[in-house]
Formats: sequence, structure tokens, C-alpha cells
Amino acid sequence: MYNLGSGAGASVLDVVRAFSAASGRDIPYELIAPREGDVATSVADPAKANRELGWRTTRSLDDACRDAWAWQSQNPRGFNTQT
Repeated sequence: MYNLGSGAGASVLDVVRAFSAASGRDIPYELIAPREGDVATSVADPAKANRELGWRTTRSLDDACRDAWAWQSQNPRGFNTQT
């Protein structure tokens, strides 16, 4: 099993901002206290994938959100090709 990521974390707010920039739309959000049991930080450690597969992150969070938004915009029904 491999963790694939950059090894650098991103907050939920970072992701909201990146998708907002990618979509050109404001994304409403509300800052609230964490729920009991919420993980404070979770970051992929790609060291094993780097070592065993030679895999390295080549795209940023902004790139990923832009690509995801472009794909979803072109495929509003997802993978379903039936009409």
C-alpha cells in the first residue's frame, strides 16, 4: 500500500479556496469548532512511493482542483454515459 501525496498538508479552507479559484465561484462556508474526534492533521507520507516506485508529486492543490473542476464541468453526470 502506498500513500500518494506531496507530504505537505492542506486545510479544508485551503481546499475551499482552491476550488473557488478553479471554479471562479464563491463557495459558501462556515467556520465552526471541531467535532469531537476530528483529526487535527492528516498528511500523506509519500516516502515509500518515492523510494519503491520513484513516484513524485508533480501537481499542486490548485492544479488538482482545477483539473477536477474541468472534468466535472465536462461530465456533469459523472461517469454515467447513459442519457
